[in-house]
Amino acid sequence: SAVSVGEKVTYRVVRKADQAEFVYSGTWYFSNGASNFATKFAVTSIVYGFSGDDGAWGAGIGTINGNGGLSYLTKFWGVANWNTVDTSSCYNVYADGSALYYPSSKTYMYYSTVAVPS
Repeated sequence: SAVSVGEKVTYRVVRKADQAEFVYSGTWYFSNGASNFATKFAVTSIVYGFSGDDGAWGAGIGTINGNGGLSYLTKFWGVANWNTVDTSSCYNVYADGSALYYPSSKTYMYYSTVAVPS
């Protein structure tokens, strides 16, 4: 799972400004400190803060684990709380490893099954 052992993944990121494409492979953990957050999805109301400790939603090089630090070598794209204060740290949106501060950002998650592009 994305909490206990990580998931082998391949990411494809397309930068909107110039259509540059980036492809990364590695292991993704939301956070190995997140606890069992499946119960947070089994509710009828809006829920936030579902991780017990840290988290990362995004793509990057190598192992991505929100409960660890962001390596300067990782070209991360996404939103993360990198092993820091859990109440206010998801304000940074990362693009190619650089953080941009967005204090009102929201992350929406959509799930579907699609064929892997070749």
